[in-house]
Amino acid sequence: MKFSLSSAFLFGATLFSCASAAPLNAGPLNLDSPNLPALPAIPSLLSGTPVGSLLSGLNKRTTFPTIGTENLAVQIMASIKAKVHAHVLAQISVQVAAHVHAGVEAHATLLGGIISVKKVKIDAQIKAAIDRLRIQVDADVQALVEPQVYAEPQVFLVKAILGKEVAEKELLLLVAHVIADVQARLQVELKKIHVKLAALIHPHIKAMIDELHVNLPVAQVTVTVNVNVEAIVHPCVDVAIKACATLKAHVSPEAIVRAL
Repeated sequence: MKFSLSSAFLFGATLFSCASAAPLNAGPLNLDSPNLPALPAIPSLLSGTPVGSLLSGLNKRTTFPTIGTENLAVQIMASIKAKVHAHVLAQISVQVAAHVHAGVEAHATLLGGIISVKKVKIDAQIKAAIDRLRIQVDADVQALVEPQVYAEPQVFLVKAILGKEVAEKELLLLVAHVIADVQARLQVELKKIHVKLAALIHPHIKAMIDELHVNLPVAQVTVTVNVNVEAIVHPCVDVAIKACATLKAHVSPEAIVRAL
C-alpha cells in the first residue's frame, strides 16, 4: 500500500515561535535557609552497620515467610509484564517502525531542482513521526495480547498465596510456574495477531503522513511512504515469537522475588 502527502509551509513562522519561547527561571535554591531540616551525620547512619547490609535492606523489602496478599500478586505480575514487554512485545513496534521508516521518501522542489532531505532539515520531523508511530503500534500490540496472556495466571497466583504463609522457596516455584504459563499463552496469542495488527497500523501511517507538515520557504515537499503493511507485520511478529522462546533466560523468578 502506498501513502503520500504533498505540502508547503513557511519555515520562518516556525523559527519565530521556537525562538520566542523563554525558559522559566525558578531562582537558585538557598541551602543556608534556616527552614531546611538538619541531616544526621553520615557516620551515625552507618555506625555499627555494614554498608552491604544497608544496601541489601534497600534491595529487598519483603521478608520470608510472608503472608500472601492480592497486592503481592499484583506486584509480581507487574514485574513479569514489564520484563515480557521489554524482551518480547516491544520488539514488534520497533521492527514495524524501522520498516516504515525505510519506506519513507521525502523530496523538496526548490527553484526547479530537487534538494536532499538532509539539506531541507526534515529528518527530525520524520523521526519524531516514526517514534509516535512506534508508540501507537506498541499500545496496539499490548491491547491485542495482554488480556489473553495475564488474566488467568494472575487469578491463579492470587488463589495460591492469598491469606497463606508463603516461604521464599515456595514463592519462587509459584513465580516460575506463572512465567512458564505466560510464555505458553504468549506464544499462542502472538501467532494470532497478524491480521488485526495490520488493520490497526494502516490508519496510524495515514495519520502520520497527515501530520508531517514540513515547514520550508518557497518549497514544495512531497512525503511518500511506500510500505506493504501486511507483508511487514509477519516478520515483525516473528521476531517477537523467537524472543518469546528465550523468555525464561530473561525473566528470572529469583530477580522478581528479590525485587519485592
